[in-house]
Amino acid sequence: MKRERTALKTYKKIGGGSFRLYNGKIVKQNEIFKCNPNQIPKAFVDLLVEVDGSEEPAPKVVEEVIAKDTPKADESAVDSTKNADEAVETDVDAPFYLQDMGGGWWTIVNRENKKVVVDKNLRKAKADELLAELLA
Repeated sequence: MKRERTALKTYKKIGGGSFRLYNGKIVKQNEIFKCNPNQIPKAFVDLLVEVDGSEEPAPKVVEEVIAKDTPKADESAVDSTKNADEAVETDVDAPFYLQDMGGGWWTIVNRENKKVVVDKNLRKAKADELLAELLA
């Protein structure tokens, strides 16, 4: 008995979602792929459109990533020396100080051993109140 090889055909998946071919390949929405017609599950045949070879997928273009440290022209007024973990020094002799954790959250740190005093990060007003109580 002689086997006949079926030619690979090019298909494009239309609609949302994804499905798996019989050979294990996952086909996602709007993907153009080649496979044998007998590898397509019958339930998903209506989600495919056969295309000719001219509609090959374009090669992926890697976009250049701009470094975050590079200031933009309109950001020149913003102070670039501020760090997310920058500590706010209030009194050098005080045993505790506030540390900015970013996103509007603050924590209280022991100056001697650099350990965090509170369990959770606090908003600025709450952190100031707690710091005042600790320093009193």
